[in-house]
Amino acid sequence: MLSDDSERPAGAVERSERQGRRARARARTAPRTGTGSVAKRLIGFVMSLSRPMRRALLTLFVGVTVSASLSAQADPFASLRFLLGDWTAIDTPAGETGAFTFRTAVQDRVIVRTNEANYAATADRPASRHDDMLIVYSENGSLKADYFDSEGHVIRYAGVTNGANTAVVFTSEPNAREPRYRLTYRAGADGILNGSFEVAPPGSPEAFTPYLSWKARRRD
Repeated sequence: MLSDDSERPAGAVERSERQGRRARARARTAPRTGTGSVAKRLIGFVMSLSRPMRRALLTLFVGVTVSASLSAQADPFASLRFLLGDWTAIDTPAGETGAFTFRTAVQDRVIVRTNEANYAATADRPASRHDDMLIVYSENGSLKADYFDSEGHVIRYAGVTNGANTAVVFTSEPNAREPRYRLTYRAGADGILNGSFEVAPPGSPEAFTPYLSWKARRRD
């Protein structure tokens, strides 16, 4: 049986063979774009630099890597970890009970406090319950907190810690037409957590007076 080439003119067969050889030659000499080739060119570029330039480039790379690692590991709530857990109010007045919880949420982007206070009925008032939520977050490196409760109150706080990871003070912005509020938590002895809520009248943003205070013990 005759091959396909035998049915074509000799010149056509020769041209086809030449074209095939050129195509194979181009394939052998064509630049490769694989990962290994890119890495080799990068290494070659770095090695072509002077020694001072290589040291500078290495220093820059290490600095960027360390900075990125520290940023990823930084905990904006490290100073507030003493608050985390479930807490029960202690030494409360007769007929009053309370409990609250501090937990991280949104993949550790915020700390949420949920709080409840229950008041038994008396001769002067029916039984009642108060619920509130405090959402603590970091914004541009500053500690902030937003408060909401079942009576419809909303308070925007800025927070400051004491640097020893044992206390935090949340204070609302001064407003000449509204009271100013200050919420404080301090770690006490024997695992007790002390809390206080103070109010300053409109026009006197630093004249805080006590409004509420409490103690709580972490539940096991």
